[in-house]
Amino acid sequence: MFSVLSSGCTIERILFVTLSNIGDVVMTFPVFDRLHSRFPEARITVLSGPKARGFFSGHPAVGELVVYDKHASFAEKMRMVLALRRQSFQLAVDMRNSFLPFLSGAAASTVPEFVKTHDRHMKDKHLARLHRILPAMSGPVKKTALFVSAADRSALAALLPVKSGYVVVAPGAADDRKRWPSDRFAVVVERLLKDHGCTVVLVGDRRDGGNIAGMLSAFPAGVINLCGQTNLCQLAFVLSRASFALTNDSGIMHMASYLDVPVLVLFGPTDPFFYGPWGERSMFLRPGKTMQDIAAEDVLNVLGESFIPDMKSGGVYARI
Repeated sequence: MFSVLSSGCTIERILFVTLSNIGDVVMTFPVFDRLHSRFPEARITVLSGPKARGFFSGHPAVGELVVYDKHASFAEKMRMVLALRRQSFQLAVDMRNSFLPFLSGAAASTVPEFVKTHDRHMKDKHLARLHRILPAMSGPVKKTALFVSAADRSALAALLPVKSGYVVVAPGAADDRKRWPSDRFAVVVERLLKDHGCTVVLVGDRRDGGNIAGMLSAFPAGVINLCGQTNLCQLAFVLSRASFALTNDSGIMHMASYLDVPVLVLFGPTDPFFYGPWGERSMFLRPGKTMQDIAAEDVLNVLGESFIPDMKSGGVYARI
């Protein structure tokens, strides 16, 4: 069951077990990309938590989406396992480090880790788990995990009057300890508007935008508030057209990293070595262990030195 697959093997049915929280799921996207690139004709069944179902529902490379509810009864979980077993998977790739591949009856699968190691970024840890059974691919791998439908693109056309070149600001985070104070975000946005003539797009849920939008009411023309108005794939499309993004340690940070959008990330209690941004044009600020340790002027200095000059060079951004 745990044998290494040969480079020339044929796989038609794959079970891909991903995670629950948005950021955690996005860090498994490179694994999905490699599976789809290596086995483009395979039927991929994705098992994910409910928060991330929007990434995979309607995805052309996903044959079936199974939403895993950890609060389901034992009987419901067993029915799910039996349904998976009936599919006779040839390969199961598990990012949860669980026994689901074994229970699914897959012919080959990733191996659970019984001793946790803390020596690399989580994205690289997920890839290493895949590469233990499937040799690493040479050359670039096409990014296909994020799919934006024509309907989603059309819906955004009415919400977003600019096509690209704006600045995305994502003031939210799932954990309140990871949220930079809203008044400091407002200071930075105001300076981006006044000093650099930026168009700023706020993204996140309704709570994220409400606190800052009120502080920026004096600048209605320069701020587009999309908080609470996009689904996950639409949000990814908005990010993909940005000149750069400013975020907390959040799922949106990982989406920007996956899309290789230049992003400045504000860190407090978590360690960026394991969970930080991982795109080629990513930076983070962590002067202390709380978000209160980050001053607005420090953020503006980094943006002015490393992000705004590239933005002013122009260009149309179309990453997905």
